[in-house]
Amino acid sequence: MSEFDFSIIIPTYNRAQQISKAILSIINQSVDNWNLIIIDDGSTDNTKGEIQKFLVNDKIKYVYQQHSGVSMARNHGIKLASSDHIIFLDSDDKFYPDLIRDLTFLDHKKYDLIFWEVKKKSGETTSIWKPRKLEKIYNGIRGSFLSGSVCYRKVILESVGGFDPNIIFGENFEMGMRIAHLPDLKTITLPSIYLEYNINLGCRPNSEPSSKLKSLQYLLQKHAKIYSEDSLSHSRLLYQIGYLNERLKRREEAYEFFKLAFKKRPFYFKPFLKILHYQLKKLGLKNISC
Repeated sequence: MSEFDFSIIIPTYNRAQQISKAILSIINQSVDNWNLIIIDDGSTDNTKGEIQKFLVNDKIKYVYQQHSGVSMARNHGIKLASSDHIIFLDSDDKFYPDLIRDLTFLDHKKYDLIFWEVKKKSGETTSIWKPRKLEKIYNGIRGSFLSGSVCYRKVILESVGGFDPNIIFGENFEMGMRIAHLPDLKTITLPSIYLEYNINLGCRPNSEPSSKLKSLQYLLQKHAKIYSEDSLSHSRLLYQIGYLNERLKRREEAYEFFKLAFKKRPFYFKPFLKILHYQLKKLGLKNISC
């Protein structure tokens, strides 16, 4: 039995400039029934040096591994976690001070998943993101699987096998799909903001079109049955694959996926507009944009 109610896991890779803020947001929690596990996924900058100064706190554990990807880093953290409930935090984000206190007051032990609201920041722009009723591919549960916006019961993570290392874009959402189809899930949403999530695509290697495309193609293959039961989500996924092919200048492949997306859901207009764009270009109307 752990002396801490919550294990917080931070996977990190070359985040020397950001990680102190994430760690401090945990140290500064208004209650202290937590421990922190930092998995360094083979950083080559001064990430280790920035973390080192916090290791005087015996509730913080630092582990270095060879570069294996964020999913492997999170899975490593799950194995090391001693608490019954686990929260993941990206190393360029931060929690607000009362998260752990309010989870404790909630009687968190009754729940498999606990969700909360998020402040998203992109430069000077901010927006509030609230958990909502998710698509059929998530079994229609109300929640969010954005990293840092959910507390998991550890046995739930273990029961689905953790994160799939074959997926390097949207890996938390893919795991969320598997979790959402477990029977008798007990979930709740806290109507407060506890996470500041920084949208900084320039420093996220998994935001590259080629990385996204590889992950989405794998997702389509792995969860073909689930997607076959939700035509809108299926069409959206096919459209995204087409769009990424287009960004990579693979126009014939893009066109084929746009056609598949339209066939799957004719009233989803994005693929229709793309098909129209391609047809008009074939007719020589080069300046048509979409």
